[in-house]
Amino acid sequence: MFGPHGRGEASWFARDGAGLTRLETRWTLDDSARRVRVRLGDSTAPALGGGFFRFGGVQVGRHFPLAPRAINHPTPMLAGEAEGASTVELYIDGVLRAREAIEAGPFEIADAPFFSGAGEAHLVVTDVLGREHVVSRPFFVSTALLRPGLSDWSFAAGALRERFGQESLAYGERFATFYYRRGVAEFLTLEAGGVWRDASAAGHIGAVFAHPMLGQFSARYAQAGEGEAASLGWLRDARAWSLGAQFETQDDAFTALGQSSGARTSAAFNLHVRLGAYGDVSFTAAGADADSAPDVRTYAIGYTPDLAYANLHLRLAYAEHTRSTLALGLGLTMALQNDVTAALDGEWTRAGAALYRAAAQSGSPAEGGLGWRVRATGGDFARLDAGLNYRGAQQEAAVRAAWSESGADLRLQLTGAIGWVDEYSFVSRQVRGAFAVVDVGEAGVGVTRDRLRLGETNPGGRFIAADLRPYDSNLIAIEAEDLPLQRAPSVTAGIVAPAEGAGVVLRFRDAALAIHETRARFADGPHAPRGGVLIRARDGARFRSAAKGVSCCKASPLAMCCV
Repeated sequence: MFGPHGRGEASWFARDGAGLTRLETRWTLDDSARRVRVRLGDSTAPALGGGFFRFGGVQVGRHFPLAPRAINHPTPMLAGEAEGASTVELYIDGVLRAREAIEAGPFEIADAPFFSGAGEAHLVVTDVLGREHVVSRPFFVSTALLRPGLSDWSFAAGALRERFGQESLAYGERFATFYYRRGVAEFLTLEAGGVWRDASAAGHIGAVFAHPMLGQFSARYAQAGEGEAASLGWLRDARAWSLGAQFETQDDAFTALGQSSGARTSAAFNLHVRLGAYGDVSFTAAGADADSAPDVRTYAIGYTPDLAYANLHLRLAYAEHTRSTLALGLGLTMALQNDVTAALDGEWTRAGAALYRAAAQSGSPAEGGLGWRVRATGGDFARLDAGLNYRGAQQEAAVRAAWSESGADLRLQLTGAIGWVDEYSFVSRQVRGAFAVVDVGEAGVGVTRDRLRLGETNPGGRFIAADLRPYDSNLIAIEAEDLPLQRAPSVTAGIVAPAEGAGVVLRFRDAALAIHETRARFADGPHAPRGGVLIRARDGARFRSAAKGVSCCKASPLAMCCV
């Protein structure tokens, strides 16, 4: 595991004429051993009533992605007992997920590959005589729960950021906030939090409960001065269907940090049914009432047939806001040859309005090259968008152009990175996540990550892998067949797990094998005969002669001959 690792970040955006500007700076310190992150500068934090708010200040708390392979939510533990040496197989909804050989006596399978939602697990225990014993158990896996004894917490203090995207370095109300969650049982996680502001204080409590037959329930209650807010949610996700409902309310005296005040109530309901070979059907209903805005009601039903070579979606929606609207939507997406994806969709309303869209795109290859995108919109609103992307060894460039009735727009973008690690300095594509300097010592050697080709080494024999997963295992390998005949590294692959924003060095320069060719002649001129044995005087090593007296040997700890 990594110890503390820090990095600085800065980003700036501006657009002439529109008055839009954005400047963000922060310094981050990660401690992956404790899964704790500290940030100074501009950041975001969860709001009391849901969502996030932007602020400038300090933030410290648990950050689970620092250990990406760790399982933080409870998973079912399946146990049984075998009378003798056996093989146990785990089936989840009829699909084989794991197989393990066990000895006689009690056994258990922990951290098995369960999916999120409800299902049924079967353990099939087969002994050496072929006798089977089956153990069945329903389960419900929820990522909203924490493992018993595991905690999630955060503390933030600073000033709210105002007019983000319109004015930089504009900060307003000062605050301090915290929240704490803890798994108290396999089926129950509790939480609490508080906010201190310039003029008031607020607090909240909540819980998440899950049961294989009942589904997942969540509840939260918050109070800020004389104002109150509450939310309830329920979800039941089965193999063939899922059903959920949500309800939220707050009075006019309640104001969450970073949100506007005013009484409002909202509710939502959704149903999804999987029809197997006939596709999927979904239904959604939602509504919201607020003092400061007209009431909103929406109802939608969708159907997605099961197609082998395309994705088709039909949608009928009805909405009530300032006026009622009935709309029919149709969308089709398909994958074509040469990694090209195409999409067609349209929407027609009862009032006669229509909107049509057609798009096609091809992304830039991972090892570099050209990508493109074209999208056209017609009907009541006409617009044409086109773009080109180029991914090079040291930079990424993009050109975007758009035409509409209001005018034309052109955008150019060029990104890259300059850095150094150990004795290496480099220029590369923008680093997203982490990076590695691969030093092979030969130009034109292919480099792969997780068996996906990224590119080849430059004339200096190096390659920068700039998109590694931080804090996770990345298999970096070289294509040894691209090396010259006299080069044969002792290893051609390595696993690295650098910290976020950090880099590592992988060296494949040392040759464990070198082939030397020698032509031997007798003193009177003729070549040594084919099949003859040459004896080296200094150490007595023996080498067989090939045609025309050619003898080659592998200079390695084991001096072997070749013909």
